[in-house]
Amino acid sequence: MRDDEKAETTYKEIIRVQRRELGAEHPHTLDTMSSLASFLIRADRMPAAETMLQDVIVGRQQALGESHPDTIESMDSLRDVLSQQGKFIDATGQAEKIVELQKKTLGEEHDETLGSMIILAVTHAWRGEYLIPMALCQQVIKTIMNTSDGDDGILRLAVLHLVELLYLQGKFEEAELACRDVFLHIAKSRKNPDADVVQFKASLINDLHEAEIDELAAKFEREVDEVRSKASGS
Repeated sequence: MRDDEKAETTYKEIIRVQRRELGAEHPHTLDTMSSLASFLIRADRMPAAETMLQDVIVGRQQALGESHPDTIESMDSLRDVLSQQGKFIDATGQAEKIVELQKKTLGEEHDETLGSMIILAVTHAWRGEYLIPMALCQQVIKTIMNTSDGDDGILRLAVLHLVELLYLQGKFEEAELACRDVFLHIAKSRKNPDADVVQFKASLINDLHEAEIDELAAKFEREVDEVRSKASGS
């Protein structure tokens, strides 16, 4: 018996004992089932992982409630497994459920809700859609810019995905303008506008290079270098 087969057998035996001794919906039982699902994902056994995660979700919904963080974490894992199998319609449905639950429990402006909205946008994009994921990214950007303590990391991610979607449609000028709107907002709303714009722009440059949007990244790079050069007096 191979090591991975031994590990799976061990997981299943532990789950069998926990179900008998603790019950099928006991947190320890569900945690072990979740660990088995993670093991199956690492082993690239997605159909088996999908089935196990569905069981974990049902158990956690009954034991903890559908809005519990552990339940939502399992739902997100299932979304990822569905996506990796090319089941984008099912993955999108799962992502939509997560967003709706987080809006109800955490609020529409919560970082986790906004992060899940970006993931939902990505799942729509994987289906070859543009309008819905663009609208979701724009909504995230608008929400963060309308709050005083928005997360720059989430804002940058939303901007990046919006730019990617616009580039896929050949809307290069619109993509640049979307970035500059955010830069302008930062410049107008922060206590240290120049430094904050440079920091945000520099981080976005790295993201753009990773996304192979090098021309736009290079343009922003020149601007950052110019600002830093002036600041240093050189």
